Amino acid sequence: MKIYNLILSVLSSLVSIISLGQPKLDHGKALRVGDEFKYNKTIEVLNDKKTQFDFANHREDLLVLDFFDTFCSSCIANMPKVVSLQKEFGAQVKIIQVTWQDKKTIQHFFRTNKFLNEHKAFPTTIVSDTIFHQLFPHQSSPHVVWIYQGNVVAITASDVLNSKNITTLLTEGKIDLPRKDDFLPTKNRNDEWTNAIAFSKVSAFNSSIKQNGFAFELDSASQNYRTSFSNMPILNIYLSILGKIERKNFLITNDRIEWRVKDKTIYNYDETEKEPSKWMQKNAICYERIDKVQRREQEQAKVVLNDMNSFFGLNVYYSKAKRKCLVLKRIPASKPGNVNIENLQNLEGTSVLAFILDYSKKYPPVVDDVKSMQDIAIGEFKNIAELNQQLSTYGLKLIPDEREIDVVVFEEIQ
Repeated sequence: MKIYNLILSVLSSLVSIISLGQPKLDHGKALRVGDEFKYNKTIEVLNDKKTQFDFANHREDLLVLDFFDTFCSSCIANMPKVVSLQKEFGAQVKIIQVTWQDKKTIQHFFRTNKFLNEHKAFPTTIVSDTIFHQLFPHQSSPHVVWIYQGNVVAITASDVLNSKNITTLLTEGKIDLPRKDDFLPTKNRNDEWTNAIAFSKVSAFNSSIKQNGFAFELDSASQNYRTSFSNMPILNIYLSILGKIERKNFLITNDRIEWRVKDKTIYNYDETEKEPSKWMQKNAICYERIDKVQRREQEQAKVVLNDMNSFFGLNVYYSKAKRKCLVLKRIPASKPGNVNIENLQNLEGTSVLAFILDYSKKYPPVVDDVKSMQDIAIGEFKNIAELNQQLSTYGLKLIPDEREIDVVVFEEIQ
């Protein structure tokens, strides 16, 4: 495992990294789904048979612009899929990566990135872009634009860029995919709750507002307090609420959730879900509550928890359960082994180590019995045995065990 890449994944989180250094955006030039794509010029590209790509020659084809930057680990992880799709569909489709970063940076990136070289994944790429970022403004990558027969037919996340959806579009001439819009408002502009004394409601996924986590704010005009979640899986809402009520020093992984429900897939999508954005469109919800009463955030979270339980007939709470885990313990320190210094990454304490291992989802939950703020330099490792060899120089070891650990119980009330 590469700690560096894993830390990048933590920072980029399901979906993406907010790109810094992008061109300043002029939303007046932005194209939306249904608009005509009129760009018919030639532009320089990398990793293609020709160094120039002529958009005019592909007006009747399916063009896919896949925006990325080298800070976005999920973008890089998608590149082998992009190359595979291009080979599968040949001249019917042209998938082009687009980045604001300069040619020298991107050439160095393709030349030195070990993952892409292992997979021989070098997609056609537009560099130093200032044109398409204006036409299709966004704040996070990946950001995928589908252009078919000269019209913008979809703007999506990368999860729906697959063989099935491409075939549907080419066969039927149209497609309905969940849209990605980073500039949506966080609430409906037509919501009329100024005179409300108090209310709470749950509604279905709303494509006209952006996804938003726990928000608790005062409306200065009405003096009402608004609590909301927008377009979130039910499980994520509960975990956020519980985190406001009682903060825990560990990551809630699948091993720390005890499901007592008939069908858990309606509450959160499985890791095997190939099109999470479609799942979200079907199952994610919006929650809103208006209060005249001012409460501390922790107390407000308890009120919201009661609301959610009442709406969905659930009881969700922290408890204890026996689980197989990895316990980080102190041992006598050994002499440093042969570790490639170039690949070392510094972790600020054992809690960061535990978090990273939990976030990888490759190992049982980590219990930190050491709780040290000591800096730990860790290089690459393929398994816990290799990691323990490195940890031994700090007097640390991960030991398999079975313990009563904190879990979240998610149960339906009969």
